[in-house]
Amino acid sequence: MRKITGKPWFGPGRWLGWGSTPSTWQGWLVTLIVIVVLLFARSLIDSQLVWLIAVAVILGAYYVVIRLTGAPPERRERRPPGAR
Repeated sequence: MRKITGKPWFGPGRWLGWGSTPSTWQGWLVTLIVIVVLLFARSLIDSQLVWLIAVAVILGAYYVVIRLTGAPPERRERRPPGAR
């Protein structure tokens, strides 16, 4: 995918070894907006099925934003405890 920003808004995941983490204020703002939209949608939607569809659409859009504005995904191998 072609990047739309000069500096990546999201970098490689830090805690679980996979995924993306906001690395700029823009990335954190997008993440906060997604959380607020999810909470707002939950307060408006009564049907569980419609809620699950809304979550899938919102998180899908978030994933696209991460891919368009983030650094390329990295995979880190998990090491056993105590290994160097």
